[in-house]
Amino acid sequence: METIIRKVRTAYPTCDIVVLHTVDKAVASTMAQGRYYPEAQAHNDIAKAYNIPTINLGSALVNAIGANWSDDTVWGQYVTDTVHPNDKGYQIYFNVIKEFLTNSLIFGENSGEIKHHEMPEMVNNKLIDGDLTYHDITKDLLAESEKLGGSGFNYVGSASYSSTEYGSVKSTDTESVFVFEFTGTELALVAADGNHTGYLVKIDNGEYYSVAKGGLTKPTYLATGLTSGKHTAYIKQKDTDKTINLVNLYSRDDSKSTHKHNFTNYVSNNDATCQKNATRTGVCTLCGLEDTLEIANSKVGCKFTNYISNKNATCQKNATETANCGYGCGKTHTREIANSKLAHTYKTTTTKATTSKNGKIVKACSVCGKVYSTTKIYYAKKVKLS
Repeated sequence: METIIRKVRTAYPTCDIVVLHTVDKAVASTMAQGRYYPEAQAHNDIAKAYNIPTINLGSALVNAIGANWSDDTVWGQYVTDTVHPNDKGYQIYFNVIKEFLTNSLIFGENSGEIKHHEMPEMVNNKLIDGDLTYHDITKDLLAESEKLGGSGFNYVGSASYSSTEYGSVKSTDTESVFVFEFTGTELALVAADGNHTGYLVKIDNGEYYSVAKGGLTKPTYLATGLTSGKHTAYIKQKDTDKTINLVNLYSRDDSKSTHKHNFTNYVSNNDATCQKNATRTGVCTLCGLEDTLEIANSKVGCKFTNYISNKNATCQKNATETANCGYGCGKTHTREIANSKLAHTYKTTTTKATTSKNGKIVKACSVCGKVYSTTKIYYAKKVKLS
């Protein structure tokens, strides 16, 4: 039911939905106590999660029939079979629905405005969608079966709605086979309850296997877990001297189902920087979708690698080199280049001697002034003329 609700709400978000619980005689005792049978309870839980009101028509009908509801004659005064009411039974359903609408629309707090219904998180882990396709049993489908090698089935019964004519196909022979091509991973069958116990089914070139029957209200899964793609199903009756009546078929691709993602095996992407935390990525085990999360407190220091010399060495100081942060934060780092001092640049300066003072020859660095050597030039104390 959740699949139906989500599809309706996705297409028509302002659509109001009310869930009606009817009754089958097989569960009437539960409904008579005002409780829900398991399927109805599951539907009720989904309705509650989506804030959808429910009406328990079944309990109202059983209570109206009275304590002797199990008597077929008494039951038959309100219901034509086990589940479909007659006019008297439908009158009870009508009265309950009318009461609900009266309370909701007239006496309830109803502004008359169209409301946009929010879509909550999914309740189930997976929806039953995935290209779900309903296949009517038609004369054309039977003809297609025979083209594919099917035989022994007869078309019976028909009804016409719009331009689609449908009915069912029937067989009483264990050698009969109905062949059906479909695309997906699953195939289910709805068949009229008969006196048989089930079917023999083969998918593609596999072997036949036995499948127990379901019914009109409970489809029989003929195949599940197939690889996504095109398949051919072969359907036979299992029991000798019995009858099977195929009403319609359902195919779907489970790999395309809407589901809650199951992300596991997260692996670090090793992408932390000095400005951002690292991330880790996991993969959904159901569809392969990736999910990336931030790893808290995982920033790293700046990364300085591509140093460029500043060409500022002297004979007194080593040169330096500077790098920008490789993560692009704009910070820089400068370091000394070991053993990168330049040699001294020596220049010789001569001071001439005078008649009263010595001179000198000095070899010193023109950059830092460091003296390498000094040579005196003595002045002449006596001068002798000849």
